[in-house]
Amino acid sequence: MSKYVIRESGRNGSVEVSPKMVERTLKRTFGKDDIELIPISQITYVKHDRKTMGSDKVILQTQVNSFEWKIKKSKKALQMVEEIKQFMSV
Repeated sequence: MSKYVIRESGRNGSVEVSPKMVERTLKRTFGKDDIELIPISQITYVKHDRKTMGSDKVILQTQVNSFEWKIKKSKKALQMVEEIKQFMSV
């Protein structure tokens, strides 16, 4: 299980990748954090969009939603995508 620091829609958060699920948590200033559980079986594709300047993007598409996360280090973004693809193929 790996944990990655992300940025989505101007808010900081984290993504935890496990063999059965991707857990996305966005930090809130007040109240509880916004948590979404995404089963690996519902993911249709995941893509690493490499940028020359700034943060790399990871795009995760499910049957219902699409998520776009910015990750500072290119190696971390690539590692996240490869890990999710590995769990999708099992």
